[in-house]
Amino acid sequence: MKIFSRCTGEIFPEKYEWGKEEYWKDRLCEIYRNHGVKTLAPAEEIKMVLIGDPSYPANIIIMKDGTEFYDELNSPKWSYEVNQEAFNNKVALMGKRFKHEGKNNNR
Repeated sequence: MKIFSRCTGEIFPEKYEWGKEEYWKDRLCEIYRNHGVKTLAPAEEIKMVLIGDPSYPANIIIMKDGTEFYDELNSPKWSYEVNQEAFNNKVALMGKRFKHEGKNNNR
């Protein structure tokens, strides 16, 4: 996992809480709990984190599959709705995948 400052593009210093991988793994788990997701948060699938700045005060957790989650604790209020949309999209994609796989199995 890489943790970058959005403002400078530089790696965020590990001496700060937001520069530690464990912090972001915990944040992802909290996001999953906030949305009632029953599966374990795939914390090991975090690709990178972008730390916001005053001009864009949102922290973004980017997963290896490209899904983006916003840190609901330290980002604007709209982050909850955006994360809910991300979960809805993941569920819809999984449903399509399972439906497609089911068709292949019925040959």
